[in-house]
Amino acid sequence: MIIEVLSKSTASFDRAEKFLSYQTLVTLEEYVLISQEKAAVEQYIKREDGNWIFQATIGLESSVKFTSIKTALSLQEMYELVQFEEEEN
Repeated sequence: MIIEVLSKSTASFDRAEKFLSYQTLVTLEEYVLISQEKAAVEQYIKREDGNWIFQATIGLESSVKFTSIKTALSLQEMYELVQFEEEEN
């Protein structure tokens, strides 16, 4: 499993080119992107047939299941020390 924290300047690169490169790693089973801007986790999980599925977990009341290491963690725990900036309307 590879876990990365997204930044505004690299988010599109992490989701596209970097992920394409990571897919060549035979032993990689899960690629996880964690947002700095909001309580959100994006997962790309490799299926047995070699195809990847996308799953998003959003909101502090949610929990994310890391299939490759058979564990779960609530977003509340993950973001415990994070203070999000107020969104402007």
